[in-house]
Formats: sequence, C-alpha cells, structure tokens
Amino acid sequence: MLTESEEKTAHALFRQGWPIAAISRHLARDRATIRAYIHGGRTTAARRAAPGSFAPFEEYCRLRLAEQPHLRATELFEEVAALGYRCRYSSFTHALRLLRLRPECQHCATPGHRREAAASEARATTSLQAAAPSRRTHAS
Repeated sequence: MLTESEEKTAHALFRQGWPIAAISRHLARDRATIRAYIHGGRTTAARRAAPGSFAPFEEYCRLRLAEQPHLRATELFEEVAALGYRCRYSSFTHALRLLRLRPECQHCATPGHRREAAASEARATTSLQAAAPSRRTHAS
C-alpha cells in the first residue's frame, strides 16, 4: 500500500514520463504496486470509509452514551451493527473519539473508575431484569 503522498508522487512522476520501474525504485515499492496505483487498480481513497457512513448512527450513539456514559464501546458497536452499521469496529471507535460523543466524567480520570462504574451499572441492570415480572406463557 502506498501513502497518499506516495500515490501523488507516483502519478506526478508518471506524468513526467518516468517508467514504472524507476518510480518503484524511487519510492522503494514493488513495481506491481506502482502499476496498480498508476493504472487505477488501487487508490489510497478506497481505504477510507464512505463519507457519512457513521452519520446516520451519530445521534443514536450520542443518546445512548448520554443515557449510559460508561457503556462499553463493544456493546454500543453491537447495537449499532444490528441497526445496519457496516464498517469495522476500529472505524466505529475512531468516529466516537473524533466526534467526542462520550460525555466527560470527572471520576473517569481516576484509574480503574470506569471499569468499576461499568461493573456497577451491569449489576444494576441485572438486578432490574431479575426483578421484572416474567412474560413467559406456558404451552398447553
């Protein structure tokens, strides 16, 4: 893979008449890689997520994290994936950080607090589920 600047350099050198072999030596890349980028088989833009791929889920994530600030990103990712989000987990967490969707918590600056908070929220959820009336129906 080429970086964006390497791709631009390769295209510029090719336009100047440099042979692919010379460009590959100059950039210390394989000739097949340079050829693929020059002839349009690959591009650095293809590695990026589609524009706006996270946008439809941004408000949902904002509301869920406002409701439950210590919600684990893996759990939120599973919810959003069930709603139709198709990008990878790393892209998802990058978007969360980039858009600063997780509300700031004064106590989270304390080492280990977030883990303790998530555990206490999980215990509270489990106790609420246990206290809820059962909706099972018995088959006759």
